[in-house]
Amino acid sequence: MAWNEPGDKDKDPWNDKKGQQKPPDLDEAIRSFQEKISNIFGGGTGGGSGGSGQSKIPGGALGVMVLLVAAVVLWTVSGFYIVDEGNHGVETRFGKFSETTMPGLNWHLPTPIEAVEIVNVQKQRFIEVGYRSGGRERVSGSVPRESLMLTKDENIVDVRLAVQYQIKDAANYLFNVKDQTATLKQATESVERGVIGRNDMNFVLLEGRADIVADIKKELQTLLDRYDSGIIITDVNLQDAQPPEQVQAAFEDAIKAREDKERYINEAEAYRNDVVPKARGAATRKIQEAEGYKFRVLSQFESAFYFYLTHHHA
Repeated sequence: MAWNEPGDKDKDPWNDKKGQQKPPDLDEAIRSFQEKISNIFGGGTGGGSGGSGQSKIPGGALGVMVLLVAAVVLWTVSGFYIVDEGNHGVETRFGKFSETTMPGLNWHLPTPIEAVEIVNVQKQRFIEVGYRSGGRERVSGSVPRESLMLTKDENIVDVRLAVQYQIKDAANYLFNVKDQTATLKQATESVERGVIGRNDMNFVLLEGRADIVADIKKELQTLLDRYDSGIIITDVNLQDAQPPEQVQAAFEDAIKAREDKERYINEAEAYRNDVVPKARGAATRKIQEAEGYKFRVLSQFESAFYFYLTHHHA
């Protein structure tokens, strides 16, 4: 049948009056949205006077859409995080390093695409090598497997060391070092054994402590930098260095003998410094007295000889 038959204008879609209607205004759109939300959460179909409802989205489908939108929004918002001062954030994408973030508000692609780990880069951390304690101030007994070391002159010493450090590169610290504390302890022990093995026992136990600490700190930092550990050594403390307990008494006797020897030498030096000047003074006085006596005797002799000559010839 032709579209433009006389008397049948309603069947012509191009002349349909409905196609000449204006788009609904904003208020009508809002009312429509409210009706749909009401249908979803209120369970009703809504009354309304505007037609048969064939243009409406089914309630179940709209509910799914709303839930999906809400889930996407929540998923997106979950990617925001705050890095406090003194911390760095290390972002990973599918388990691999992505970037390092600074203090402040940051965002990453939410789970399961990206994740973030916050690392404190200002905290002073420390490890104990050769001993264990309940804190930094109280030193307990040694751990022989870590503390006993061989010196250059083939003596055994018991050394207890505390190392303080900070994290300077959070990403390197997390990804380049496995079991960071154990690795740092092993590296410290290795460097310490090398330094102790280059020096004699007396140097390690007595006059060389400052040099030992400086060498350990320098060589340990060099080793850590070589492997990009992300760790910076801030301080090395030699808590104690002594012979093993089995020879401790003998070593203390040797130390006492050394101290006695030095004391006797000092006393002898003091005595010499006191006596020698006095002896020199006494010797000088004796010489001066002898010179005076000589002068007097010669003077008397000359006087007597002159007197004899003058009276004898007269």
